[in-house]
Amino acid sequence: IKCEQKERLLYRGWMLSHEEDLELHKFAEKNNYDIVTSIEEYYQSHHMHKWYDRVKDQTPKTWFFKSMEDLKENIDQTGLERFFVKDSVKSLTTKNGSVAENKSELFEVIEKIEKFKGLEGFICIREVHNFIPESEIRYFSVKGNVFSPYGENVTGMAKKIAEKFSHLPFISIDIIKDQNGKEWLVEIGDGQVSDLKMWKHENFINVL
Repeated sequence: IKCEQKERLLYRGWMLSHEEDLELHKFAEKNNYDIVTSIEEYYQSHHMHKWYDRVKDQTPKTWFFKSMEDLKENIDQTGLERFFVKDSVKSLTTKNGSVAENKSELFEVIEKIEKFKGLEGFICIREVHNFIPESEIRYFSVKGNVFSPYGENVTGMAKKIAEKFSHLPFISIDIIKDQNGKEWLVEIGDGQVSDLKMWKHENFINVL
C-alpha cells in the first residue's frame, strides 16, 4: 500500500540475497517507505568478516579464507587441530554440526555447507571452545539498547557488545558461557532475519 506520507518499515523474514534486498528497498522507496535497516547496515551485522574486528577479544579467534584453494594453502598457519567451520553467515546445522576433528572432516563440513545452502562471503575457521550449549542466550539490541528474553536480566557482555554496535538500528547478540563461567560472544546478526529462539512473541513485539 503506497503511503501519502513517508513511513518507516521494519522487515522481518528470511535472509535475503543482495539482489532480493535491492528489490525490497526499491519497492519500499516506490511506495514511500523508508526501511529501518539500510542495505549497508544489514551486511555490517549479517557478515561475520564485517563485525569480527570490533569484538575479536570477546569471541573465539577466527581466520577468514576467500576460497577452498586459499584454505588448503594456509590452514596450517592457524595451528589448530580441531576446527569450527562456517561461512560469513551461518554454520552447518545438520546432525554432525560444524565442528571438524581433523582436516579431512574440515573439508567435508565445507562441502556440506556448500551443498545445503551455498557459501556466502568467506570460509571462517574458528577455535573450538568448551561452551555450555544450554547457557546460550539471544539478546536483541535496538540502537545500542539491549534487551533480554528474560526481562531485565541483561549481562555485562551483552551491554558491551551492544555499545560497540550502537550505530546499527537492530541486531541480535548471542552470548554463551564456557565451562569456567566466562561469557563469550558467539555472533551478532541482523535483527531482521534472526530467529526468536527462546523469545516469546509478545516480548519481542514489546521490544520493537
